Amino acid sequence: MGADGKPRQLHIEKAVEVTKLTPPEYPTKAMGEIEQKDGCSVQLLSKCDYFRVNKVCVWEHCVFEASAKSFNSLLVLDGEGEIDGVKLKKGDSFFIPAGYGEYTFKGKAEMVITDID
Repeated sequence: MGADGKPRQLHIEKAVEVTKLTPPEYPTKAMGEIEQKDGCSVQLLSKCDYFRVNKVCVWEHCVFEASAKSFNSLLVLDGEGEIDGVKLKKGDSFFIPAGYGEYTFKGKAEMVITDID
């Protein structure tokens, strides 16, 4: 359905034409090693000139920072927890604005956190 509530045309043939059924020709493994912190682990998945993406596994709590330079965008892949009283669960996305400073995720969860490098 489109934004106007009407059915949208499907372009299945066009989608099949641009689909690659072979593995990617570039590395797809994590770029960094798993770093253990108090209550969590962090692993650099990927980075480029514009941003970086870390996988974070929290089993108690973990402190992060949204510096003046960058926001933090969190995507909860599994589990649940909270940030400053805001409850988060699997499938939730949460945005921490640049300049927010330190914040703590409390709970047990696996997340992806994206920020500007």
